Amino acid sequence: LLVFFCFSSKYIIILFVFCDRLFFERMEKNREKNIEKKRRKKRNEKKIEKKKGEKKRNEEKKLIMKKRKIEKREKEKNERKKDKKEKKLTGNDGSNEQQTQVQIHQTHILLIFILSLCVSPFFLSRFIVL
Repeated sequence: LLVFFCFSSKYIIILFVFCDRLFFERMEKNREKNIEKKRRKKRNEKKIEKKKGEKKRNEEKKLIMKKRKIEKREKEKNERKKDKKEKKLTGNDGSNEQQTQVQIHQTHILLIFILSLCVSPFFLSRFIVL
């Protein structure tokens, strides 16, 4: 609905021009659609940027993990090499340590057995006397 005011010398003429309502409704719908399209585009662009950022971060994490694994392997290799060198220099292959532990264990068992043998007659004699 458009209203035009035309002023003449004697009369004020008011002209009402009825325009097509559908035309204006279509214009508004188109405007709303365009606005919604722009919003969707922005949202999609943000999502795409987010995904790209996540991909980059994931790739960086993977690279870091690979580097750590490689470093770990290198450290283990170096430790093995050092152990081999020490064994060659000292002549120890680690079995001496195990043997000493076994010997200590055996001595403990012997001490306990001997102590029990020494102490048991004393107690038995006390009970028998009573």
